[in-house]
Amino acid sequence: MAYAKENALAADLMENVISNKVEWFICKEILKEYKIVLRIKKLKLNSTKQSEMLQFIADFAKNVELNSEVYFSRDRDDTMFLSLAEQIGADFLITDDKQLLSASHRIKSKIVNLKDMVSVLKLLK
Repeated sequence: MAYAKENALAADLMENVISNKVEWFICKEILKEYKIVLRIKKLKLNSTKQSEMLQFIADFAKNVELNSEVYFSRDRDDTMFLSLAEQIGADFLITDDKQLLSASHRIKSKIVNLKDMVSVLKLLK
């Protein structure tokens, strides 16, 4: 049930990306991380779904060259997300990663989980 609810939230967010209500920024380091994460067995994504998601990212995410770094010692892989959010002046960094959610003191962007972001977007309609 939680998986279905999370999928619905992700679909809501993707609709906002498609309609240009939300801008999605990535860098090559984050794209590399996405490719790894999409293969995690827990997600149960077959190769077709993985390819579809990567195509969606290629079609809708804005690729930025990362040229700054916000140090975050808890998880080195999370540094790139914080750094990109800070570099582009993002209003929000959307994540369900508990360590990243606790890093709000590191950047100016508001770090929110997927559920909270979808709620914010519904309020803005």
